Amino acid sequence: MTQTKFTHIGRPYTGGKEAAWNKTFDELEWQDVPCTLPMMQGEGIKGMIRKLNLPPATRVAWTASHPAADGYALLAAEFKTSKQHFQVFALDTGDSLTPLAIRDFEF
Repeated sequence: MTQTKFTHIGRPYTGGKEAAWNKTFDELEWQDVPCTLPMMQGEGIKGMIRKLNLPPATRVAWTASHPAADGYALLAAEFKTSKQHFQVFALDTGDSLTPLAIRDFEF
């Protein structure tokens, strides 16, 4: 079973649009790490991992097509450890990253 938890800080972008965001998350095209993301998106994901103190990512994804549709990029990373499997989603607004949601997978 999968459960998506939206963050309070991301509410200005996700409030009332949770179903649309979940659909976008489901449609992302994931790449195994190492991968060939554009530099800015790759650096954004690396920064997100550092700032949130996450383990090394196993897959990454990004898209400019999403419910916020403000010219921002949606960045995502997937993590698998011996005890967890989860994805983290953040919105790159050009000068900062806003964590939007975490999706946990039953382990």
